[in-house]
Amino acid sequence: MKKLIVISILALSGLPVFALSCTWTGGAGNGLWADAANWDCGQIPTAMDDVTLNGIDVISLSADITIQSLSQFNGTLQGDFDITIEDAYSIFGGTIATNGSFSIGGAFLWRGGTLGGSGTIACNGFTTLAGSSKNVSGRTVQLNQGADWTGGNLF
Repeated sequence: MKKLIVISILALSGLPVFALSCTWTGGAGNGLWADAANWDCGQIPTAMDDVTLNGIDVISLSADITIQSLSQFNGTLQGDFDITIEDAYSIFGGTIATNGSFSIGGAFLWRGGTLGGSGTIACNGFTTLAGSSKNVSGRTVQLNQGADWTGGNLF
């Protein structure tokens, strides 16, 4: 009975009770991460959500973010805020240009793109560097669980 009441309260609150897959669409046309109209899931991604960035937009953070995972194929993420990825981060292209802490809780797959801005990127899961050229600009990349370099150049 208690479970039914809790589920009913969560459902009525408008809060999601399950993880979503949220892909950036840029639909609002303002480049703001914190605008639900920019996401195909209809809400701002939360700590439970898997996020995909595949457009060419510049996406601006206006606060710290925590998400479950991030797959970045293109685009630029910028702002002076912290990023926490609870699980996996895969970057195939695009740019991180933030000035704040950046924590990856799970596996980190780096196949291309630029890790810029300032501060440390803490990789707390196994890291794989593969594919094309990778760039680091102004960042320290801290590999806490080891790495495998299978291809590409690091600049």
